[in-house]
Amino acid sequence: MMTKAEIAKRVNAAVETGELMGDTARALLRWIGEDGRVTAPNERAATLAREVLEAVGVEFRLVKGPNLPATPGETKAPDADRGETSERSGASKPATRSAAARNRSAAAWARKHPIEAVTMLAHHRVVMDDLLAEDAAGIPEGVELREVLEYLAVNEDADRAPRAITDHVFRLASRLPSTTVGSDAEPLSLLAAARESLGADQRGEGMLPSTPRVRVIETPEDRNRLPEVLPDPSLEERQRILPTLQAAADRRPGVSPAPWLQVFDRLGGSSMEAGRGAPLALRLWVEALAMAPSAARRGRLVDVELEVRDLVKALWPDGWNRGKQLPRLRDACAAINGLGWFADSEGRTEWAPVLFRRRPGVAATLNDPVLLQVQLPPVKGGGAGARFNRETLRRLGLRSAPAYRLYLGLVAEWDRLGRRGVPPTWPGFGKAERRRLIFGDDPSNRSTLRTRQADADQAFEALEALGAIALKRDPEDPRIFVPERRDLD
Repeated sequence: MMTKAEIAKRVNAAVETGELMGDTARALLRWIGEDGRVTAPNERAATLAREVLEAVGVEFRLVKGPNLPATPGETKAPDADRGETSERSGASKPATRSAAARNRSAAAWARKHPIEAVTMLAHHRVVMDDLLAEDAAGIPEGVELREVLEYLAVNEDADRAPRAITDHVFRLASRLPSTTVGSDAEPLSLLAAARESLGADQRGEGMLPSTPRVRVIETPEDRNRLPEVLPDPSLEERQRILPTLQAAADRRPGVSPAPWLQVFDRLGGSSMEAGRGAPLALRLWVEALAMAPSAARRGRLVDVELEVRDLVKALWPDGWNRGKQLPRLRDACAAINGLGWFADSEGRTEWAPVLFRRRPGVAATLNDPVLLQVQLPPVKGGGAGARFNRETLRRLGLRSAPAYRLYLGLVAEWDRLGRRGVPPTWPGFGKAERRRLIFGDDPSNRSTLRTRQADADQAFEALEALGAIALKRDPEDPRIFVPERRDLD
């Protein structure tokens, strides 16, 4: 068992490498006693503590507080109180056994239920990438596994894959190490880590598709959907809501771009392109999410009736040149309709989260109708969504791609840290955290790294000049920026 001092060394090392935010590290260390046990003030804090500790290779030990599931992301089954378990669901025992024992259990489960196991691996390649140990991602076995899973996800129905392929997948996944460790501090196999992270999840709908699947499928008519539309699309509302597309249990410690940017990329879009301002298709996609009423965030298929002028006002708030920008608007609508599909956890159903059923034509005028359909998966622990200033986002999207990405990233962080009735906590961002919040993982090229750092710092200054934030410095370390929110009335 590690002491608080030993845990602090690992946590501080993660802060130095940019994997963990300084504010999160300081809060975590306040909850840890000298014996290394955690006293969490609430369930959300306990969940965060466990995610961070397991990410740095430390066993999570709770002194008192809310009882949590054994595995991050695991939800309690309806029959859990009656002591019923289901081997078919992949439910695993609490993570108190050694890595070797948990590896053997996962291998036995895969042999008994090969179709379920290979479907789980093939349909969650993004999770596989996150779970795979960093030093194993580049070795031949790691590269081969990713290629086979991609092949199965795109070209094969996993439940019809030849037995030779599924056996090979299990061999590779059983040999490759993961980022999860057992009670003996040894890494779990990728198969065991995936089974404990995904197999025990009882949610009816998966959050993100493993790969973009851009193909036309027959979708049954939703005869029971609510005829819910915006009451008056012409109203100018300063504050809007962006739906939370990531379950609380799925959020990983550390700094990364806003979830809306990541989802757009995973659906086949490109959230970073050369040129002034953010990509038009990305801005239109984010606007579509914000235009949808709350029913769309509860999994209902919702019609949003608009006019061309509503799209123009969203994308070109300073006015537009019809001859030049109408073709660009049509291309952006086509790009949205060409994105990938969300899929349920079993891979049985896929649907387009945002779709233009009626869009501007080649001779469209500002008064012509537009029909937008939005249907998003309900997110466990996602709350009501992240509030933002629509005018601020639109101005930034037109002027600066880094500032646009930064504002969305800050909106997500403010929403994640917000507590009703509690004074706000403003997160601090060091140099590496500022880059990663906007651009994601750092490149290996030092020149590009320096350029990104300069762009990131300028983006913070741009938000301050716009009045969206008050940019403060950490009194203990002036290199850390602390943006205080000022964008909401």
